[in-house]
Amino acid sequence: MTPVRVFLVVLTALSLIMLSFASSPAMNFSVGSAPWPTFHGNPQHTGLSPFTGPSAPVLEWKFATGTGISPSPAVAFGTIYVGGSDGNLYALNRDGRLKWSFPTGGTIDSTPAVSSDGIVYVNVHFCCNSGAGALYAVNRNGSLRWMFPPVGCPTSCVDWLYGSPTLSSDGTVYIAMSINDFFGIWAIKPDGSVKWFVSTGGIVYGSPAVAPDGTVYGGVDDPLPPPPGGECAPGLCSAYSNGTVAWNAKIGWVFGSSPVVSSDGIIYVTGALYGFSAIRRDGTIEWNQTGVSTGDSTPAIGPTGTIYVESSNYLYALATDGSIRWKFPIVSSSFNVGPRSDPAIDAKGNIFAGSSDGNMYALSPNGIFLWRLALGGAVGSPVIDLGRTIYVGSSDGTLYAIGGPPSLQ
Repeated sequence: MTPVRVFLVVLTALSLIMLSFASSPAMNFSVGSAPWPTFHGNPQHTGLSPFTGPSAPVLEWKFATGTGISPSPAVAFGTIYVGGSDGNLYALNRDGRLKWSFPTGGTIDSTPAVSSDGIVYVNVHFCCNSGAGALYAVNRNGSLRWMFPPVGCPTSCVDWLYGSPTLSSDGTVYIAMSINDFFGIWAIKPDGSVKWFVSTGGIVYGSPAVAPDGTVYGGVDDPLPPPPGGECAPGLCSAYSNGTVAWNAKIGWVFGSSPVVSSDGIIYVTGALYGFSAIRRDGTIEWNQTGVSTGDSTPAIGPTGTIYVESSNYLYALATDGSIRWKFPIVSSSFNVGPRSDPAIDAKGNIFAGSSDGNMYALSPNGIFLWRLALGGAVGSPVIDLGRTIYVGSSDGTLYAIGGPPSLQ
């Protein structure tokens, strides 16, 4: 038996011994009850909301943590969930009042994921530097349900942990992490035990995307030994829901940007070799757009299929054939400058994007400037709630709620 398999067997056994198997009652899980329950709005990471944003911005409230807020929040069952670099997971009412906070002991720089039964999953970065765990499952009352790895640090040292957890329809939690130098994508069952593990030849920095058929996609960065090899080389890795690798599109290393799955099964992702790529569901390349340098921004897909992605200096709109429709000057936030900024799209196709210049921008589907709101710090990735409200975090340690009249476009 290989060292990786021995490690997985031991880890799974420890999980089964240490976890609680209490069930949670089912809840009404719909776009109305959970408008933005995970990173970029849904498991496919499209960033498209069924609700409209405001046509003119009004700052409704702000919640200060005292430290930077890198990730975007999740919104489900009337609660806003957001993490901060202070290591706390905050649960807020829609009016900005604190419901509860849960201390993790690490740093939260990912978007929480909320399941249909109200369990909140959140990644904690670099657990071995702080003594905390990696993936936390938190009950909707703010109590700890379980953590993975269950034995904590330093026995199971999480060397690398980026991106956000992604939930599939069967409740499986997908995360990208390295434990004791085993890089890869992990599938975790709702009880916290290991379902499967796919090893990769480099770090998966972004959040895995899950297609409606259960296929999982992860972008793999450049190799960092040990260990050598891995089932997926740098590029886009595709795995079936049972953990079998389907294919590996070698588009060069993928850093920061998470894959996005369109309604027709095309996967959009940034790669070092070809810039921005569209990959068919069989792993072949549909097209490459080398004229767009997207860095670590995750694209969004509008209601008509237009792809929107931020680069270091522009927000681009791409047609489904990869051609550039328009671009608008926006200085994107990134790993190096405050929270990363990924655009969000409302039901009418309007685009909302943060910037490292401290502003929140709104554009029409044709790239026409609608409004700008000065907030502070480097503004991250917005999320769209019902009631024409947008939530966005900033490097100044504040979560902002922006409302206003309905969109006019």
